[in-house]
Amino acid sequence: DIVPPGLLMSLARRIDLSDTIKGRKDRSKPPYFPVLCCCYALGLMMANVGVIVMEQGQPALMYLVPMTLGGFFWVARRRGEVREVFLGKDVIW
Repeated sequence: DIVPPGLLMSLARRIDLSDTIKGRKDRSKPPYFPVLCCCYALGLMMANVGVIVMEQGQPALMYLVPMTLGGFFWVARRRGEVREVFLGKDVIW
């Protein structure tokens, strides 16, 4: 249930570390990882509220994936890196 959002969060952390190492860190641009951590927490909170309100189990992915993908896309858009991130930013090297 938590693997796809977890992989996205690890990519976000890697992008932030790569920007820091390569000297491309800009304080005016939001970092990926902290934003995704907040989005993940909000999605988990929404899943718990869904369980309480509906009184039955809810798939966590229904809340976690849209929140983390939405947060990731929002940061990429704010930084002007949508195309670069979704085509594959050079964070591996």
